Amino acid sequence: MFLDLQVDNLAEPLTGRSWDKRTIMSQIYQRTAYYQSQGMKVSHRVLIHYGDNIEFFADLMAIWSIGGCVISIL
Repeated sequence: MFLDLQVDNLAEPLTGRSWDKRTIMSQIYQRTAYYQSQGMKVSHRVLIHYGDNIEFFADLMAIWSIGGCVISIL
């Protein structure tokens, strides 16, 4: 599923929070498993209420890997 996914460290400019590559991949795997356990399938749409933090990236990648669509709500 993520064999060809290449990520680099992420940082939030305003807060200074950061995740290294290992943390990012771990978060993506955990979130993918969670969404699948909740019944998410290809073509499902997910509303996400944030977009300016690290967690958004992990959720985005997890949902895309399942084949879902992310709709960001500001």
